[in-house]
Amino acid sequence: MSFDLDVVHVGPEAAHTVGYEQGRVRLDGGLLAPMRIRVTHIYRREPQGWRIVHRHGDLAPQDQSPAG
Repeated sequence: MSFDLDVVHVGPEAAHTVGYEQGRVRLDGGLLAPMRIRVTHIYRREPQGWRIVHRHGDLAPQDQSPAG
């Protein structure tokens, strides 16, 4: 899987990224097929560093996916 970021915002206590994860997956033991998932991650700053506190992923409608 690879990850392309479209939006990155970092504040003093929180951050978020929006982008796409893409790769090839095997569904039900079949042939490898390409998959592209639109994802949002939300992070919180903690004493040890940034921690992911929320992840949302869905299959983006075709017309909203960037070219490439």
